[in-house]
Amino acid sequence: MRLRPLLPLLCCLPFLAVQGSARNQCPIEKVKAERLPDLNLPRGGHALFCAGGELTVVGGHTTGFVVTPTAEYYTDDEWHMVSTVYTHDDGLALPLSSGRVLIAGGHERNLGIGQSFEAEMYDPVAHTFTGFGCLDQKRALAAGAELDGGRVVISGNWYANDAIELFDGRQHFDSIKQVAAQRCEPFIFRIAKDDALIFTSIDNRGGHNDSIVVDRLQGEPFCPPLLQQWRPCSFYNSYNSHDAFIGDEQQGIYASLLCVSQPSSSPNHLGQVAIALVRDTCFTLVHTDSPIPVLSPITGDSIFYYPYIVADRSVRRAYLTGADRHLRFYAMCLDYSPLFGKSGGPDLTDEGASCLLTLYYTDPLPGCGFNATPVLTPDGHLAIVGGVVQPDLTHNNFSPSASAWLIPVGPGGTASPASLPWPWLLVAVGLVALAVVVLWFMRRRRPVTDDDTVVADDEPVPARHADGALMARICELMDQQKMFRDAELKVSDVASALGTNTRYITDCIKQNRNQTFSQFVNTQRISHAQQLLRQHPDMKLTEVSFESGFANERSFFRTFKAITGMTAREWVQNS
Repeated sequence: MRLRPLLPLLCCLPFLAVQGSARNQCPIEKVKAERLPDLNLPRGGHALFCAGGELTVVGGHTTGFVVTPTAEYYTDDEWHMVSTVYTHDDGLALPLSSGRVLIAGGHERNLGIGQSFEAEMYDPVAHTFTGFGCLDQKRALAAGAELDGGRVVISGNWYANDAIELFDGRQHFDSIKQVAAQRCEPFIFRIAKDDALIFTSIDNRGGHNDSIVVDRLQGEPFCPPLLQQWRPCSFYNSYNSHDAFIGDEQQGIYASLLCVSQPSSSPNHLGQVAIALVRDTCFTLVHTDSPIPVLSPITGDSIFYYPYIVADRSVRRAYLTGADRHLRFYAMCLDYSPLFGKSGGPDLTDEGASCLLTLYYTDPLPGCGFNATPVLTPDGHLAIVGGVVQPDLTHNNFSPSASAWLIPVGPGGTASPASLPWPWLLVAVGLVALAVVVLWFMRRRRPVTDDDTVVADDEPVPARHADGALMARICELMDQQKMFRDAELKVSDVASALGTNTRYITDCIKQNRNQTFSQFVNTQRISHAQQLLRQHPDMKLTEVSFESGFANERSFFRTFKAITGMTAREWVQNS
């Protein structure tokens, strides 16, 4: 029997063994969280969102459970404080398609007491708040969703009766419908341009509804069969239901993701957790390649998932986040692209497809307030800012956190595979050694022939002396066409422009500059930014960042400091 045809199989055996051991288990990757500067004020009960490309927190309460009429936005590596017109502790904050943010309601007084009418609008360009009217009824822990035409449907209340009201997009709020069940902080999922579903498992006094009734803006209440077995996971926290939207409004496709769980005999975790797809009035479970783990694969402790899903529609990934008692952060990533079928079009053509899961985790994050709902940053990562959860995962509204963390889970993040279990590692090492011995033995027994020559399928590998010429062409392309100014530039774009393939581009840059493609492009961008700052010292840093090819200010500031060792302002002062 000739062993040479079996060599590829022998080399793969370690990986097949490991794959077999991990069957039906979610892949695990560790990420390194980045500590951002702390807020100017510790905050709990605040709203966190991205507006104008900036992380922004509004309202909430600070130390002593005292409401604060302030907001903060993050730019140029620091938090800037601005005043709001009213206080909004556990208030509604809804980014609108106009770019402005509707802020409304919240507790009337310190200690989370009462509800309020007040509504105002935030302009992220001018960083100003303008009071303009009041809700139809006092509300705290309410939620909203924008319909077509700028109208907003609002529902939810805390220790007061609920109803559905509509904001006309300009100034007026009008009650339009009673609710079939009292709720606080409900999910409001759009199912058409002028229709939405309103539901949750928590009533307006923090109790759990035994039966889940879904209100419909343009229809009658109903009870989805799925929600009789799987309960929607809910929590008392500000959340924008549009973050879970995965459809395409321009194409008239309305679909959202929902975290659900089954009852558990343990009070320390949610029980088995799953993700449901909500489309029209249908609730169906999303098929995944493995179950969502409810125990930490690192410590064995329970993972407490915060039930709000954040979707990155640009790459069709969604995140369900949580923590354990050691203050590790977990982000369960769902690659939901299989739902769109092989064509990858905007319509959900294969709702029965199996989606891929990956569990990201961090080291313990001291001072992190995990109950503050994470938001997606413009570069596809997750941010956690403020919050009131202590190490035992219990609330302490009197001592909120001021910490801010960035979790790099997006494409191009700092994920690294978790360690393999040591028994399988030993097996893998042994099998690799066996494959090497067999290959060595065969090499000694049989001389190399022409049949062993490996020939490329498409084109010959360029000679090493050509690397310098290719590098010169790459640099010429950057200098003359300034391709680095494209924030979405990919290595395939450069390869196409030079009539070669992506491997030659990346290998050439690595050999000549000892950089990855991304590092090389960012170096070009920072060099261009420095030139702009020299020639136009009065130019705003926001404009410099966009002119240099960065998708947002945060990425510009971080890259500038990594390359130059200084912030952009420090560099300007020292130039």
